[in-house]
Amino acid sequence: MDRLIKRRLGFAGILLAGLILVLYLTGGGKIFGRLGVSRCEKLWKESEEVMVEGEVYQKTRKEEKLILYLKKIQIREMGNGKAVADERMLVYLDEKGNGPEIGQRILVKGNVGFFDPAANPGNFDQKNYYKQQNIQAVLWKGKVLEKQVKKTSFREKLWQFRNRTADEICREMGKLRGGILCAVLLGDSFYTEEKVKELYRVAGIGHLLAISGLHISFFGNGLYRGLRKTGFSILQAGVVGSLLLGSYVVMTGMSVSALRAFTMFLIRMGAELTGREYDGLTALGIAEIGLLLANPLRLFTAGFQLSFAAVLGIYLIGSGNKKGRFSDSVRMSVRLWFFLLPVTLWHYYETCLYAPAWNLLVIPMASVLLLCGSAGMAVMLIPCGAGDIMQSALWKITEWILLFYEKGSGLLLELPGARWIPGRPRLWQIACYYGVLLFYLWRKRKEKKEGRQTGKQVVRQLVTAGILLILLGIPKWKRGQMELTMLDVGQGDCFFFRDGNGKNYLIDGGSSSVDAAGKYRLEPFLKFRGVKRLDYVWVTHGDVDHLNAVEELLERRKYGVEIQYLVFPEQKYWDERLIKLCNLAEEAGTKVRVMEMDTIFLSGKLKMRCLWPGEGEPSENGNENSLVLHLQYGKITMLFTGDLENTREELLAERIKNLRKKGELPACYDLLKVGHHGSRNATGEELLEVIRPRAAFCSSGKENRYGHPHAETLERLAKWGVSLYNTKDRGAVSMYTDGREYGIQSP
Repeated sequence: MDRLIKRRLGFAGILLAGLILVLYLTGGGKIFGRLGVSRCEKLWKESEEVMVEGEVYQKTRKEEKLILYLKKIQIREMGNGKAVADERMLVYLDEKGNGPEIGQRILVKGNVGFFDPAANPGNFDQKNYYKQQNIQAVLWKGKVLEKQVKKTSFREKLWQFRNRTADEICREMGKLRGGILCAVLLGDSFYTEEKVKELYRVAGIGHLLAISGLHISFFGNGLYRGLRKTGFSILQAGVVGSLLLGSYVVMTGMSVSALRAFTMFLIRMGAELTGREYDGLTALGIAEIGLLLANPLRLFTAGFQLSFAAVLGIYLIGSGNKKGRFSDSVRMSVRLWFFLLPVTLWHYYETCLYAPAWNLLVIPMASVLLLCGSAGMAVMLIPCGAGDIMQSALWKITEWILLFYEKGSGLLLELPGARWIPGRPRLWQIACYYGVLLFYLWRKRKEKKEGRQTGKQVVRQLVTAGILLILLGIPKWKRGQMELTMLDVGQGDCFFFRDGNGKNYLIDGGSSSVDAAGKYRLEPFLKFRGVKRLDYVWVTHGDVDHLNAVEELLERRKYGVEIQYLVFPEQKYWDERLIKLCNLAEEAGTKVRVMEMDTIFLSGKLKMRCLWPGEGEPSENGNENSLVLHLQYGKITMLFTGDLENTREELLAERIKNLRKKGELPACYDLLKVGHHGSRNATGEELLEVIRPRAAFCSSGKENRYGHPHAETLERLAKWGVSLYNTKDRGAVSMYTDGREYGIQSP
């Protein structure tokens, strides 16, 4: 840290970041004005057809569609007037091809949409992500009405060149390997399969698929040295190399990591041209100040934090390493992994424990990959006599390296303890973590300056590493306290609860309105909470909106969350979906159990009892065969009724009265899960009169086509004085209890 303070610009970068953080947390400063309600949101309603003028500043391809990024927008209002808005917008075009050019001003028509905030803790906050870029709305089914006549810009030519090159690479290498190379070499992920991106990320080598300092260093140094060897002067090589490298950065999308590395490269070239000594920490500070002044909200993005933290970590922990020594490379890899660990967990909630060792193999090969890939691309674009043979050899080497990455990452994740999911650390954990780490580095450096070398370096390193891991691995639950969270899965049901001993459970998990609810709604929430395994999952019945997210968890167990036990109603109540889910569970190594009526499950202060089904023959209506679960933690009681309704609900009410007379059930319930998402045929008068709940949780989707919850149900709940919490209005809702009292929290 003392080295950083002596470098004033580097220290100024830290002070600027601290100022932005304070302003953000206190809600002050005009720089965060873009986080308020935008002009677009004030003028338009969701799905309204609108016309907008704007300048295209970026384009990208996604799922066979072209997405335009517009800035300097002017909103067409009634009477053909224009309202200028200092905001940006996405436009999804229905047309294919190159579309409008970058730099052109266009008039476009489409149906407006707005971005959603995070539905559950740990979910992707789409609204905040785009607002950080001042992108306030999106136009669906866009149609370009007018285009400004303008000479093709340099950026448009670069964009077209990148797309043509990516198409050619995929034709030569195939979409699987070619798609990965396009992401690695060109920053174009159009052809890259989602499962490949996830494999690389979980294995700890996702940085290869983004244009970063590795690329800028490789191409920048290669260009400069190559030009110098061909006879260019220092000035000529520096200028030409910088221009070519800058064009590459623009072509690949100008990511934060690429801009940071390019800025540092320019400063190094400037130092070489003027004969001054290059200082990496000063260059890092200048890059940070420039990027944050252009957009202060970059500070809160994963790309910014990981890029700058990685370089800062190299300078803070890497001094004194002797180049070329493998042992020093190992130490650097491990130390850098530890330095970045809190940032990684803050954004992704998990890490691969073998990533430092894996990167020792991957990163050196990345230089060969970039060399062969770029050379193959050059041969492909500039044919020569022996080009076909050379190109084939280069593609083959590239394919071997990518195959090694893929197979190696897959095998790595099969190793015991490969994935560690402690969840998002709290701020105090991060502060303590870096406090311990910096103290260790300071003491080590002090001993080195004083010439004192202790013989217990390895022991001290292991002890420090253990303390750091323990700090971040502190459980995210409070012993003796139960948490119950109703997740927002759109039109569906999903309830997570964790008992006072840290065991994790789920009642249902599915959605009929949200695509891949398991991957995007349920799994991120569980990882955010530090859940790697669900001990028990109850599936109340076979409707899709109660089980398709559970199916996803079983299919994605390699990257996601494991399930130990799956609990169904008695087998005679199974339909085709439950049979299919049972088979899938067995293939995944998950054990399947059934819960008959009056079966009791105990775990510490937690008690679960099955109240239904169990009387009469199975109904043709699967809802009537729903598991009904009595959940009790200490003195706090809850009732989960699945999709039960009509006469079966009346039979349940009668059964509860009989069990209450025997003293087996409470006089009233603290919490009721509203039946069938608030259908008018569920949560009837008879049941409410018997259970008299104090609060009710209702899971239903926004603007669902069923009209849930129905007005009749709401009236009945209001009549009985029940406090209603609905995902449709509030998103995820949590209840916490110590077994004596409870509290409910919602946004």
